[in-house]
Amino acid sequence: MKSVDGVYTAEDYKRLFDHLQAHYPEMALFWQIGCETGYRVSDLLTLHIKDIKERQICIVERKTKRERTATISEATERLLIRHRNNKMLLPYSLIWSYNRQQVWRCIRRAGLAVGLPRLGLGHIAHARHMLGSNSYALLL
Repeated sequence: MKSVDGVYTAEDYKRLFDHLQAHYPEMALFWQIGCETGYRVSDLLTLHIKDIKERQICIVERKTKRERTATISEATERLLIRHRNNKMLLPYSLIWSYNRQQVWRCIRRAGLAVGLPRLGLGHIAHARHMLGSNSYALLL
């Protein structure tokens, strides 16, 4: 099994998010929503504008077929509204037009740039756990 780097500290999360925000703003939003909700990448890629109402994201998971609802922060909501307005997305529009491989490449490049050379998509879940164990207010 390949060894991977994780995002286990608030400093790593902040460095990675700042880099994504500066170079890949859409991917920064993807990363932030993934970390805040803990949704799988496959579920995030099928997220529609209509799935988000009043800081709540409600989806039916592809793997388990269960309905899940998660709350996002005000900062993430502002980023999402800006993204929606910039792209002129309609309610039934997908938020992203990426596939899993494109997301992986972007996250990998950002990881290399901030000193996490073996960062992968599974680390959205690790970052979510890190967010829960550290002070949430420090990160946003």
